[in-house]
Formats: sequence, structure tokens, C-alpha cells
Amino acid sequence: MEINLQKDVYQTFSLTHQPIKLNLFYQNLPVLQTNHFSYLGVIFHHKLTWKEHVTNILQRATERLTLLKRIADSKWGCCKTILNLTYNSYILPLITYCSKSFVVASKQVIDTWENFNRSPSSNHNSC
Repeated sequence: MEINLQKDVYQTFSLTHQPIKLNLFYQNLPVLQTNHFSYLGVIFHHKLTWKEHVTNILQRATERLTLLKRIADSKWGCCKTILNLTYNSYILPLITYCSKSFVVASKQVIDTWENFNRSPSSNHNSC
């Protein structure tokens, strides 16, 4: 295994106002610090706020819902079973993946998440 210091960074998690800075070196080269990174599709912030992750997920889900609405509104149409299958396999996994972690998120992030899930545009039955 090779380490690429241009891609590899480190991150600390803390609720303090000042981020924790460590002087990490690998083979006498400094390892850079980052405030957020993505791992398996989940964006981690150094304060574990989940704001970046929720924003990213809602943006991607909105794009997918727009595509689903285009399919539903097209002239040749699409039957309801296909729309439900598309929603359940293409959009719902995106929305629900890692959503259990939001229990520790701020009220603002949770409200944003819940407003999206309650909005008529996220309801696939309205297509």
C-alpha cells in the first residue's frame, strides 16, 4: 500500500471553538488537516454538524425527483408501478442512507431534513 500525501489528510472531531491542530508527519512530510471529508458517501464535518451532508443529499435527491417528475409528465407517460419502483430504488435509498445519524444533528439541520421529507415535491405520489 502506498500513501499519497496529496490525497491523504487527517481530521479531528471536537466541539471546541478552536479546531485541534496536530503536527503529523509521514516520512518527514507533513500530513494536511481538513475540516470535512467524505467516506462511503457520508460527509463528516469536524464538529459533526451534518449540515454539509444533509445539504448534499437534499440537492442530489431534488435532482433525482426532478428527473422522476419529467418521466411522469412526459407524453408517453409511465405507469404508477414503474414510478414507485423508480422512487424506491433510485431516490429513497439516497434519502434514508445514514439518516439514523441525524439524531445528534442540530435542530436547524433536522428541520431542513424534515421539511424536505414533508414537502409535496418530495412526495412521489404527486407525480
